[in-house]
Amino acid sequence: MKIGTLTFHTAHNYGAMLQAYALVYYLRSQGHEAEIIDYQAEFNKKRFAPKSISHFLNLREIYNILFRNSYQKPCPQAFYDFYTNYLPKSRSSYTKEELTKVAAFYDKIVSGSDQVWNLACTDGDDSYFLPFAPYEKKYAYAASMGVSTIPKQLKICLTDYIKSFKGISVREHEAVSIVKELTGKDATLVVDPVLLLTQEQWEKIADYSRCPQKNYLLIYAMSEDMELLKFAKQYAKDYGLEIAYINQRLFKRIKAIHLRNVTPNQWLGLFLNATTIVTNSFHGSAFGINFGKNLFIKYIPRSIANSRLQTLVKDYSLESHLINSNTFSQESKLNLNEAAKTLERHRDLSYRYISEHLLS
Repeated sequence: MKIGTLTFHTAHNYGAMLQAYALVYYLRSQGHEAEIIDYQAEFNKKRFAPKSISHFLNLREIYNILFRNSYQKPCPQAFYDFYTNYLPKSRSSYTKEELTKVAAFYDKIVSGSDQVWNLACTDGDDSYFLPFAPYEKKYAYAASMGVSTIPKQLKICLTDYIKSFKGISVREHEAVSIVKELTGKDATLVVDPVLLLTQEQWEKIADYSRCPQKNYLLIYAMSEDMELLKFAKQYAKDYGLEIAYINQRLFKRIKAIHLRNVTPNQWLGLFLNATTIVTNSFHGSAFGINFGKNLFIKYIPRSIANSRLQTLVKDYSLESHLINSNTFSQESKLNLNEAAKTLERHRDLSYRYISEHLLS
């Protein structure tokens, strides 16, 4: 069987690239031909295109960099090798208009994972709802809407889009409820593709060349949060750890080994080798769970996109690992046995969905 996946594989984002890799890797490991449909989405081209000087002279951008110390993406070269050598892609690249040709090449087409059903994330691009494919070929794996509620004005179009799928699986509890409300269909809750693969499978492609020599606490923060940094600093001091911070920001607000332009393979190595992980990232938390790390999580303040992280916290009973929550304890350790059992149970459900819907 030949399977094509449609996802955010061109994004200069560690979680996006690694989940794209993981789903195709797993499908291939089950004896099927699988590849990523090399869709060159316009919104991704704009988002990750080299910035002109005028971009940085924009007053809003100056404010974000100087006063909010906003996240600056790693240079494209950091992702080029992984994109070129680790992501199995279709021979041809496609624009939105050219996707109409794709359906004939595959037995099944899978939308996901990542926030492919978040229209705010895709600038309204409906390609990830697979309008170009017939019903019998359309499936979703761990599709994320990225939000816990759907605006009223989007409900009608989303209902039609989602109803057109033969098999639906999603990544968040809220998404299960939304699919049921909009379509009456039962969506299966599955793990993000990065959790389909075991630690041993990830170790095969990890690069440890950027790892500090001493035991270290790793910070990976999509949105810089002073409470998160304050906690990490104190924790590292209390436990005699160095701090490694995957950090592209202009100002360094904490004494640490600041790591710029980390490749996806090096990113994996840093997570695998860390003693403790402090993060506000969904994929940072997912890999921390997968690798059995001492893990502390901080929700991004006022973010509507915390639902995917809340699902992880709920499923793996990580409430005491939430920085500044009522149940937080600095002494919290990830219960490796319980986390492993939970992960195994969720993996089995996900493997079953894949076997029954994508591989049959």
